[in-house]
Amino acid sequence: AGAAGSVTPITASVRYERASDHAAQRAEGAVAVRSVATEAEAIASIDDEIHPDAFATVMDARQREAMLAWQSGDRAQALSLAQANQSAYEEANRRRPSAVYATRSAQIADDLENFAEVDGASEQGRSWGRARRADIHASAEAF
Repeated sequence: AGAAGSVTPITASVRYERASDHAAQRAEGAVAVRSVATEAEAIASIDDEIHPDAFATVMDARQREAMLAWQSGDRAQALSLAQANQSAYEEANRRRPSAVYATRSAQIADDLENFAEVDGASEQGRSWGRARRADIHASAEAF
């Protein structure tokens, strides 16, 4: 970085998985990065349309891990992961309020309730888990 206000070109490389066929992808290019003096300035520069959706995509993957732990019978791990995910959404919403953050945090609250009360291996658990995974998958593809 440089002094506040300076623009520095950097080379960026992004690896991701294409939702349609799960093929590994990689994008590379130059990005101009402007240095700021404070964390508040960095937060203020966040794109309010792109960042919540991109953040939610990452968090969806983490929430899928919680779902898998719950379905495999590791309720404690599922609860721990989901609580961490919900905390991340709450922190993001505190820093820069977004309906996406609030909605996803509420969905995880429902997940936490189900993880605590329903056996992931039961018919009810399997049915709810399939529906919830479909919701997570649909929102990832929408982005």
